[in-house]
Amino acid sequence: DEVENWYTTSYKTYRFHKPFIGINENFVGNEVDSNKDVTVTIRETSFGCGKLGGTVWESSLALSCHLMTLFKSDGIDNNSNENSKPSSEWRIIELGAGVGVPSCVCRELKVGKVLSTDYWDDTSKDFVTAPDPDRLIPHHLFGVNLEFNLLQSAGLRGENEQDEKSKDKQCFVRKLDWYNAEEVRDSKRMINPNLIIASAVVYYKEDVIPLIQTLEILLDPESTAGTSGDVVEEPVEALLFLPEFREAMPLFREKLEEMVNTHAGWNLKLDRVRLLLDDNEEGGLPAVQEENQTDFLRVSIKND
Repeated sequence: DEVENWYTTSYKTYRFHKPFIGINENFVGNEVDSNKDVTVTIRETSFGCGKLGGTVWESSLALSCHLMTLFKSDGIDNNSNENSKPSSEWRIIELGAGVGVPSCVCRELKVGKVLSTDYWDDTSKDFVTAPDPDRLIPHHLFGVNLEFNLLQSAGLRGENEQDEKSKDKQCFVRKLDWYNAEEVRDSKRMINPNLIIASAVVYYKEDVIPLIQTLEILLDPESTAGTSGDVVEEPVEALLFLPEFREAMPLFREKLEEMVNTHAGWNLKLDRVRLLLDDNEEGGLPAVQEENQTDFLRVSIKND
């Protein structure tokens, strides 16, 4: 495709384990449920195809690991989470998807609907200068690469292709501008999400308010409507995995708490999680070296 015609690319394959009932004192030796592993292959691009998302970021791997424990599979709860439900009942929007690792994991877990979103420029310019002179906006081929990873690599069709069974499609890719509230509402109406996911989306201070406003629109039950226009009363959660020591994080936490406090019944939970990376091709629980351990802030907002 155009991406490989113009830019250097590479492919990486990731395998995510689905644990037994939690990781606790009953988790013995090298045992993981390898029959329910999820493997995704991701095409990464060079700098020229999108400064902000051409490669896999570790926070997206941490989020993907969490997703492996979230859903019921084949009617069997693989987690101790009593509130989990079958994967087919989840409708997920990913914000700032980058190369789309969490969206691809959701696809493999047979999630009901997955809408993978990010922002890129629609023009033919290689880069577009943002108001901040030190900031670059990804080329439109960045979106082409996201669609390749989520759709084409799995033999799926894009959302813009003619298909009389489009309502039955599982996966979609869409450009989403957090600064455009109507675009956010359109994306929400598209799949009526009950889970919003994101990783490493807190970067620039000027994007904090638009991101908070985007989350508020997606979480607000009063604006939750399906394609039929019917309001659906259903709890919605936003789940973010974020590098904690970014310049914009203090402002994000401040504005996030303000948003949650303005809505009765909304709950905010912050905790820290550790990602353990391993190159053990035989599976199991490896002896992970310290340099392969990374901590992230996990943010959960629920409107129930």
